Amino acid sequence: MNRGLTKLTKILIYDIYSSYGCFKKYYTTSSILTYDFPPKTSLIGMVGSILGYNRNSKEIKKLNDTKIGVCILNPINKIHQGINWLNTKVKNVKKIEDEIQSYFEPIKKYSNNDFYGFVGINKNKPSSLQLLKNPKFRIFLSIENFDEYPKFSNSIRNHHYYYSPYMGQTEFLCSVNYVDEIESELKKCDLESNYIIMNSIIPQSYLLKKEDQHQIDIPEESSIIVEQMPLEYNNDITEFHKIIYDKSREPIKVLVKEYYKISSQSLEEDYNIILF
Repeated sequence: MNRGLTKLTKILIYDIYSSYGCFKKYYTTSSILTYDFPPKTSLIGMVGSILGYNRNSKEIKKLNDTKIGVCILNPINKIHQGINWLNTKVKNVKKIEDEIQSYFEPIKKYSNNDFYGFVGINKNKPSSLQLLKNPKFRIFLSIENFDEYPKFSNSIRNHHYYYSPYMGQTEFLCSVNYVDEIESELKKCDLESNYIIMNSIIPQSYLLKKEDQHQIDIPEESSIIVEQMPLEYNNDITEFHKIIYDKSREPIKVLVKEYYKISSQSLEEDYNIILF
């Protein structure tokens, strides 16, 4: 392994957690499935919301260059919630009014009120929503190319947010706790390198190829998963990447091109992570 110094990167570490969360998989429609952890696009959006950026602003687009690492802290636990989707695709407004009128006609006989409330149109569509229960993640945020880092760091430390952060959907507000701010050296690997025990999620593009060795040392009993996730968003998803992680939160032994070793008195252990 080439351990020559490159440069030190300043990294902000913070935890996000909530009672529930949902990070919708891009290929799901009415029945929503969730990723096991937030995609980079969601984490960038959370940074932007804390700073008060609009969704399509130039500032939020600049954040795409910010590098982020993710560690899964709590066990991945999912539940399914039944929901009813309202029919909002009727183009004829008069038709909507007629449907509402028809729905509430029996109620008029027993009510003196002029307003009957939008209890629902009889065109609801039953579906299901998959949720993460008690999700908690440790986020590592590089401050390179991040001009408003001091403002963001201060917001995290003092819990002052322009918009309240949430875990994938606005219904699931989340807590954000400052952990530490450190400097770490980027460690480059070469063909002579051995397996690295990685604590964070791993983009497949960061794996090192060697002819005589597998990229991942997979134990007999493992729950390693490869998930395709959005990487960049500009009104629409512009780039995808494949992410490798262990569903049981066990570290993975892999051959990687580069990584950061994170050491801090605020952490219970050292971490090997990838920022992408």
